[in-house]
Amino acid sequence: LLLSPQETLEFFENDLPQKLVLASDERPMLSQDQFHLISEWWYFGLLNLVKTKGFKPQIPWMAHRLGLSIIAVKEAWERLLRLGYLEQKGSKVSRRHPNLKTTDDLMDLSIRKSHLEDLKLIEHSLLDVPLDLRDNTSCTLVIDKKDLPKAKELLRIFQNQFLTQVGKESGEEVYKLTFAFYPLTHSKGEQ
Repeated sequence: LLLSPQETLEFFENDLPQKLVLASDERPMLSQDQFHLISEWWYFGLLNLVKTKGFKPQIPWMAHRLGLSIIAVKEAWERLLRLGYLEQKGSKVSRRHPNLKTTDDLMDLSIRKSHLEDLKLIEHSLLDVPLDLRDNTSCTLVIDKKDLPKAKELLRIFQNQFLTQVGKESGEEVYKLTFAFYPLTHSKGEQ
């Protein structure tokens, strides 16, 4: 079936438990051009660091909290202000949009770059972050290709519910949730 994401959701809606049905998503959609500007993880890191308790709009403090260079944070901070993702009034800084999203199922090099950066962050987490401060899990399963749209939609529904139920307007730390769902086998007929 060649269905749009919305058509896929409507097609499978009756098969999903009510608690998993996707509520309308009114987060502003980033254009691909906008996403090119924030394809490095620290842009979203800064956008969320602003919401932490005890936040200080000082470049060295932000660089220390995110483990980045002062130059990288200064450049990202200035870009986020210039593009209007952040507003600064005196010493008070706020996000203009509580949450942002990118397009689904479109091939884009900046999105690929972002996912490759995620792999580096996951590796760092596995090697350097204590187990009580992280969770890494995986499962291997057998599926039919016809169920891929449903699987992707379920992951997006879970992500939205996770954001709603676990994400806070103000909290102590910034975390990242990353999904990867990929085949281990080659398609039949591929050599």
